[in-house]
Formats: sequence, structure tokens, C-alpha cells
Amino acid sequence: MPEVNEQLGFLATYWAYAFALASAFYFAVWWFGKHHLSQESKDTLTLWLWGEYESTWAHHFCNLFDAVFGAKHLSLKCFLRSSLASVVAVLLLYVLFAEILGVMGGRALGDLSLWQAIVFGAAINVIPDYISLFETRWLLRRFERVTSVLGQLGVLAADAVFTGAIIWLGINAFQFLRGDAPLTAIEMLAMFSVFSVFFYSTFLTSVWAWAYCISTWVMRLFSRSALSRVLDVENKPEAQVALVGAVLVFIAALVLTPVLKAGEHRQASAFDQMLCSVFGGTMCLHIVRFTEDESQAFDYLSQYCESNSDESCIGRVLNFFNDDGDKAASMWRKSCDGGYAEGCANLGAMYLLGHSFGLGVAQDDAEAASFYRRACEGGSAFGCTDLGAMYEKGRGVAQDDTEAVSLYRQACDGGLSEGCYNLGWMYKRGRGVAQDATEAASLYQRACEGGMALGCNDFGVIYESGRGVAQDAAKAVSLYRRACEGGTLEGCYNLGRMYRDGSGVAQDDAEAVSLFREGCERGYAGGLLQSRRDV
Repeated sequence: MPEVNEQLGFLATYWAYAFALASAFYFAVWWFGKHHLSQESKDTLTLWLWGEYESTWAHHFCNLFDAVFGAKHLSLKCFLRSSLASVVAVLLLYVLFAEILGVMGGRALGDLSLWQAIVFGAAINVIPDYISLFETRWLLRRFERVTSVLGQLGVLAADAVFTGAIIWLGINAFQFLRGDAPLTAIEMLAMFSVFSVFFYSTFLTSVWAWAYCISTWVMRLFSRSALSRVLDVENKPEAQVALVGAVLVFIAALVLTPVLKAGEHRQASAFDQMLCSVFGGTMCLHIVRFTEDESQAFDYLSQYCESNSDESCIGRVLNFFNDDGDKAASMWRKSCDGGYAEGCANLGAMYLLGHSFGLGVAQDDAEAASFYRRACEGGSAFGCTDLGAMYEKGRGVAQDDTEAVSLYRQACDGGLSEGCYNLGWMYKRGRGVAQDATEAASLYQRACEGGMALGCNDFGVIYESGRGVAQDAAKAVSLYRRACEGGTLEGCYNLGRMYRDGSGVAQDDAEAVSLFREGCERGYAGGLLQSRRDV
């Protein structure tokens, strides 16, 4: 019963919030219309609500747009006004996000000061907003020919996609110049980044297209229904416009606010839960950050683990539990016993590593193998790969290369790059299966294409040696480069060798030394020895 009352109170709060916004909108529009509109303007508004201007409304609206921004887009006047509108839009959204919704520093990873918002907004938004404004100007001219509601909705949807693409490119260009990782459109849409302020502000240029469509729909609503008579359009047109606008504001506030703000108790909204379920991975980790309910947060961590290695997952879980290995192990055991295969795989990894790595269980190879088996049988590709590694090395089970090959194949067929890589390694050396360099090359290729940097490195070795594929030094260089950029130090060392020897690439001692040094600084011994020798 307390939970029901809490939910009802939460709902009532948003109803009251939406009603207050709608009421404020109504009284503001009504007061302005009553006290500041001339009788001639009111008569014009009445005619508009009766539909007298429907055939020429697109032309009149475009004139209004030109009056605000100038008739010529490629002019200093338009650029300056567009830039001013960009900065104002950023400031308004900054106040909304930081002060009203309170997402800065919590939902949005990081924080921005007011001055940072202004400076970043000027750097990021001015050009994308100017381009988006041009697109909006072009759209408004098209509305003269697009008159149906469905057609206009289609145009608005296309405008949203185009505008989003423009600012997404602008933000990531800014990120690139700062040396930061790119952001996905979903992260910005869901306000998991402070750059959401700049992302959403660009859409304010689309307000003109929306304003045209909504004004057209309101005109039709009044002129083609009994509303023009019931609501006294002839004598009080400003009050009727205020009323319809207030209803729209009420609906928008009621629908959007719970999506944007997860509530006083910092629980994930239904929108957040949908993001984690649909996109998984990083989306789930974002939601964990602002979810205080431990059980719910662990569910999101589990969904993250479905698409990431058990080592990465264990690290995230330990971080969530503040390095309390006992608590993490307990939670994984519960999830494993509940039928969650990845929970079994992660518990197996904890047993494999044990207390020496700060985990909550004693090291036990046999127990690790047991949990990996449960994970593999439950459909976890990670579980199959790690169990295969235990059979290959004879840890916790009798050494059996044939069984290892079978398990690696199962993981590879399940789409796990690590499984393909390990299976390729077995084919290359003829362990548990007939030696086959061509099959090894194919499996390394699958691992590389699946995003495994080490697979790219070993696939490069095959191209360099010409075993299993036609020898191709240039192709080997390309693969070593992918491996190095993916974080595999051996790939950096091998790429350095190719530059040193001028194999597959122009000979370049400086680049070779740079790559060897990179391997040295990141801990690769081959890079250390080679760098010292060449320097």
C-alpha cells in the first residue's frame, strides 16, 4: 500500500506541474492579447481562426520568418541573428537542464558552468544552427505544396533527422579536436552527456516548422468544427488561442517531464529501462550511475554483461559495490542460481582469479570450471570460451584439446570474437584438430571483423608470412595498424617492424621508433628491446 500511495503522489505531482505550466501559458497569452493587441489585430486573428487566411498562410508565415532573420540567408545580418538565437537557445536549455530538471552532474556525466555553456555553445552551435536554419527556411517554402497532416508530419520527421545529424557531427568534431571519445546520438538524446544541451538547442530552429504546422492545424480545427462558435472566436479570439495552446502545453508537459526527469528517488524511468533493454551495453552503465536501488542497478549491470567480456563485467560490478568482492560474488551467485548464464560465467571468472585479485571467493579451478560449464550450457558464449581455455590448459579439468576445440567452436558460432580467435589458434597449431592454415586465417579474420584487436594482429602475421593466404605485406601493415589502434601492443610492435624494414610501407625509422616506444611505454617487452636497439 505505501508503494501505491507513493506512485499516486508521484503522478499527482506531475499532473499539478503540467497544470501549472498550462495555466501560466494561458494567462500569459490571454493577458498579452487582451491588453496589447489592437482591435484590428484581434479582428485579423478572428479571420485567421475562421480559416480566411488558410490559402495564403504559408506565404504570410514565410514573411514573418524573413522579418526575424532577414530575407537573404547568405548575409551577415542573417548569420548574426542566427548566432544570437543559438547562444540564447543554449542559455535557455542550460537553465532547464541544470536548474529545473537537475540533470547536470547526475544523469549527464559531468557538469558545466554557465560560462562554459556560453563558450562551448558559441564554438559548437553557431555553424550547425546556421545550416539548420537554412534547412528550416527551405522547408517553410515547401509547405505551400504539402498541405495534408500526414505529409506535414513526414516533413517534420525528416527535419528532425537532418537537424540531429548536423549537430551530432558538430559535437563530435568538437570532441575530436579536444581529443575526447565520440558520443552516440542516443547518449545525447537520453541526456547522458552535458553536450545534450547543445544537441537539443539546435532543434529550436525547427520550432519555426512546428509553429507553422501547429498554427495550420489550429486554424483548421477552429474553421472546420463547431469550436469557432462554442468558444466565441468572434469576440475573444485571444482567449481561444490561449486555451488551445494551454491544452497542448499540458499534454506535452505531462508526457515529456517524467521522461526527462526520473523522479525524486533517483529511479530509472520507463524510458531509461527501454534504452537499456534495446541498446544494452553503455546505455545500461549510464543508468546504473543514477540508480540508487541496488537490486535494480544490478539488473542493469547484468544486461551490460550480456554483451561484454566477463573480465570487463566483473570490474564494473566491483566498482559498483565499492570493491566489496564478497557482495559482488553473492549477487552473481544469486543471478546464476536464478538461471542467468552470464552470472555463472562471471562467478566462474571470480573463482579462477580468487582472493589474490581482490575478489570475494578463494581461488578454485575446479569450481571455476563448474560455473563456466553451467554458463556455457545456459547459452553464454563467454562461458564456453573460458571453459574451453580450461580444457586447453588442463586447469580444473583433465586436459583435452578436442573438447577445447568443440567449446571454442560453440562460442565462435555464438558470435563471440574471442571464441573464433582461440579456435583459429588451435587450427594454426593443429591442436585438437587437423592443422589447417587456411581455416586459421578465416577464423582470425572473423575475430578481427568482430572487433578483437589481437585477431587483427594474428591475421596480419598470416598475411606477412603467406601461410593460409597469399602473402601481402601491405595488407599485413593495414591489419597491424588496426591492432595497434585497437590497443594490442604486439600490433604496435609489428607495425614498427614493418616501418623499420620498409615492408608493405615506405621505410620510416622515425615512425618505427615511435611505435616501438609506444609499446615500451605501455609495457610490451618486444617494443622495449627494439626501441633501445634502434635508438
